[in-house]
Amino acid sequence: MGLESLRVIHFSKAEGSLRPDFGSIPEFLEHSFYLNSCQRMLWVDFNSEKLEDPGFQTFFGGDAYGFLLKVAAGLESQVAGETDIFGQIKETWKKFQSSHLSDSSSHVLLSQVFQKLFEDTKEIRTHYMQNLGGSSYGSLLRKLLREKGPFDGATLLIGAGQLAESVAPYLLEQKLYVSNRTPEKAFDLVSLIKKQNPQADIHSVSCFNEEMEILNQVARVIVAVPVEIPPTGFDEN
Repeated sequence: MGLESLRVIHFSKAEGSLRPDFGSIPEFLEHSFYLNSCQRMLWVDFNSEKLEDPGFQTFFGGDAYGFLLKVAAGLESQVAGETDIFGQIKETWKKFQSSHLSDSSSHVLLSQVFQKLFEDTKEIRTHYMQNLGGSSYGSLLRKLLREKGPFDGATLLIGAGQLAESVAPYLLEQKLYVSNRTPEKAFDLVSLIKKQNPQADIHSVSCFNEEMEILNQVARVIVAVPVEIPPTGFDEN
């Protein structure tokens, strides 16, 4: 499979003050598979060049695949064994494939790596991680809320990205409002949840003033916004 030339570049958003300071994506990363999740940024390609920046880790060959496998299995997540990251990788890979249609040797090799990654991740989770994790952030939130006892009242969910999408389906027992600094994203998330749950009493918040009014009405507020500063030149979900 040509793993000896596989490269993974990783940046952990948990490092606090260490933030990427590019004006744009470096040219040698423009065609790499790129994952931007709540906890990390990660590039995967075939290259021997190391990114000389103290905020980044660079892995090569078997070490690169091993690290990628730990990420996909949730073993590098703050909640060990969580399943959201595996879904994010699969969805991002699907989008990458559709936008990088190519018969180049490097793309063929990358496809083989990800096919193997998905197979190995499923096998590891099935045979070795039954008691370690397997929870999404949404199911963990619901468990936490249930431990707090009976609840009656509306909820305001702040955020409309990956984390909010993960937890929103678990907050539909009562009325749910979704607010985001970009109202269009809140509307899109509400539309998605409505499509999946037609009976859900869920509404998007259109502006700051409306959010202030709703804050005085709801019984709880769930903040689903990753604590991060998006680096210049990278798209955020």
